[in-house]
Amino acid sequence: MLDLASTSKLKHKSRNTLSDKENLLFKQLQKQFSNRSDDSLRGLLEAKLQQATPTQIETETLFRKAHFDALTHLPNRAYFNEVLEHFIVSSHEQEMAFALLFLDLDGFKAVNDEMGHQTGDELLRHVAARLIFAVREEDKVFRLGGDEFVIILPEITEQETTEKIAQRIIHEISQDYWLNGQPVHISTSIGIALFPKDGKIAADLIANADKALYAAKSKGKGFALFYDESYLTPQQKFAAEVADLERAIEAAELASCSCQQYSLEHQSLELIHHSLCWHQQALPTWEDKLESSRYATQIGHWLIDNSFYHLQQNSDQVETRIAIPLILKLLKQTEITEKLSKALSQYQLQAQQVLLQLNASSWTQLMASSSHRDQIEQLNQKGFYFILEGMDEQQFVLTALRHPAVQIVQLNAKWILQSKQEGNLDKVETLIQMLHLLNKKVSLDEGLLEPQLMRKLGIDWVKSIQIPK
Repeated sequence: MLDLASTSKLKHKSRNTLSDKENLLFKQLQKQFSNRSDDSLRGLLEAKLQQATPTQIETETLFRKAHFDALTHLPNRAYFNEVLEHFIVSSHEQEMAFALLFLDLDGFKAVNDEMGHQTGDELLRHVAARLIFAVREEDKVFRLGGDEFVIILPEITEQETTEKIAQRIIHEISQDYWLNGQPVHISTSIGIALFPKDGKIAADLIANADKALYAAKSKGKGFALFYDESYLTPQQKFAAEVADLERAIEAAELASCSCQQYSLEHQSLELIHHSLCWHQQALPTWEDKLESSRYATQIGHWLIDNSFYHLQQNSDQVETRIAIPLILKLLKQTEITEKLSKALSQYQLQAQQVLLQLNASSWTQLMASSSHRDQIEQLNQKGFYFILEGMDEQQFVLTALRHPAVQIVQLNAKWILQSKQEGNLDKVETLIQMLHLLNKKVSLDEGLLEPQLMRKLGIDWVKSIQIPK
């Protein structure tokens, strides 16, 4: 079996001598208009063949047929998939980044159509040689088929390195070729995805590199672009985020975590917020993603149990309450009241120690249904109250907010920042005044506004954005 050395070291042969066809190939790779030589490769090949036994030669023959492209002698799509999986595993273990480059040839179809497939094949061989020359020794070059190539750049510590290699590839491929007695010009477009930033599994990296390639081609010829989430439609982006969350759940990478909420006036701890975290980092808007995932109910129940356990372990802080995130799917289940009541009994706690945390839009949705309003009434009668998150002028629905079960409202951070940038905090102050008239406490993330300005606007509580280690 071949190792994962550089592409220039992957060209083993299955016979003791190179055939005329193979000798011709090497000569073609060294032609003037390819302007590249590969003497070291040929020496490596011949040395390997002299040492090979008949069994090794037969094994190599079968391996090459399955894993190498007969035209360019580059590793093929099947081998690329194997190598990529290997890189993902090893890079994850070593916490190293790598880059995946997808490229195709701008103008190749015209050469094929006008000069014939033989000329097109010769052009592809020249391109393969130039790609090997343009990358580093440790980089891996593959041909996927047609005029599509892919390159893996290992151990990338700076994005600038990837940019330089991509530009060198574009420069090399864009130099004139001499085919059938005449100069031929093509170029290449490159899409780049980075591990683990742009994907932690092969399917995501490939899809995102392909999206970046499509975006690069849309700009014209000879462009290299890194993947950016803006290439996705909002629906595609949300679906990708849901898939990422599900994979994190399946890999047991998520944990419960908490942050704290303080009284702005008294500087006293008022509330512990429970949430989901990934590697000690908060997951923004995870509730909506979890709602759309396959694991909404299971994770919802787990968060409830985990939050009650945390509260029991900190029962000495008798005046501190805990906010438990509730999944909308759970609130729509008739047994949720019974589930919470049993949890209180099991952990020997009181309902007034608990606030049920819910998105403001979910609350409005619940209050629009008579059956769900009844569910809220049952919870309220048991002594449970709610804190609504993400409140802004769009989410302010008077009929829904009048309900006495709502005690605290957390303002939408993006709305606050936008209002501040627009110099229009008057509408924020008006919303806060209306919430106070409804006897609701108003909370805001720390750092969005200066403490003096928060007091002026009437903010009651400040929620920490830091997660204690």
